[in-house]
Amino acid sequence: MNQDLIKFLIEAKKQTYANENVKMGVSTRIGSHDYEYSSHDMTYHDTYFGGTKFMGEEVVYLDDTTPIWGMNYYGVTLDESLSEDAMDKALRPYDVFSKEISNSSKDRL
Repeated sequence: MNQDLIKFLIEAKKQTYANENVKMGVSTRIGSHDYEYSSHDMTYHDTYFGGTKFMGEEVVYLDDTTPIWGMNYYGVTLDESLSEDAMDKALRPYDVFSKEISNSSKDRL
C-alpha cells in the first residue's frame, strides 16, 4: 500500500468515527451510520450498522470515481452489560490521545 494512502487513512479515521466531535453524515441506507472525509483527490466513506453488535464497510475513492481501497468489518461486545455509549467512548480516543496516536503512527510509516 502506498504511503499517501496510509497517511490519508490515518487522518480519515481521526476525522470521522474516532473523533467524538465529528457529526455523522446523512444516512445512505436504512439504519446506517455514515461518515465521510475528503482531502485532496481522495474521499473516505465509513458506513456501519448496529451498536454493540455491528458490521460495516470503509471505502476510499480516488477522484470521487475510482475505489482504490476497501475493508469490511464486524464486531460484537462480549460484555453485554456495556452500553453502546460506553463502547463509543472506549473506541473514540482521538481527542485524548491524538498526539500520541499520530506520533506512534508516524514512527511506523
